[in-house]
Amino acid sequence: GKPFIGPNDFTADGAGGIFFSASGIYDLKAPISGSILYLAPSTDTLVEVANLIHYSNGLTLSKDGKNLLVAEMLAGRILSFPVGAGGTLGPRTVWARLQDLAPPTAHEDAYNGPDGLKLGPDGNYYIAQNGSGRVLVVSDAKQLVRTITVPTPYVTNMNFGADGAGTVYITGVFDPWKAPFPGAVYRWTK
Repeated sequence: GKPFIGPNDFTADGAGGIFFSASGIYDLKAPISGSILYLAPSTDTLVEVANLIHYSNGLTLSKDGKNLLVAEMLAGRILSFPVGAGGTLGPRTVWARLQDLAPPTAHEDAYNGPDGLKLGPDGNYYIAQNGSGRVLVVSDAKQLVRTITVPTPYVTNMNFGADGAGTVYITGVFDPWKAPFPGAVYRWTK
């Protein structure tokens, strides 16, 4: 019944429902307006299940399916919410801060936060680090496994090839401030 700003990404809940992010306003100085919405199975009603997220972006279920991980881009961190019955979310905690996972690069910009977020078929979490030109691959124990570097500084998302975790397709933008936002898709193979 109320408007939301910037639908961004989604993930299935494993029970027929869908969580998706509404990012809010993309500005470090704007009021924090990002949220997570839930669409229950067999319904067309969206319910806000979390709010006050500083530009909510990618999201995925944890490996055990008990928590929803959400990229909070403008805060530079990944949040974790316990998943309850009917798509409800419990209190948020900080799962990881990007600055703790990998040291900043020399060419990062002010909007260097997590964008796309996926649980890979290898059991690791893939975090598109928008503003640094890389994807961080992080274990369930919150340890950096590897860094995948790509030529576009604004890495937006990724997905996996049919071969399991052997191939990752990565999207990126060269300049997010000049429409039509020229970018590229890259294929990375182990």
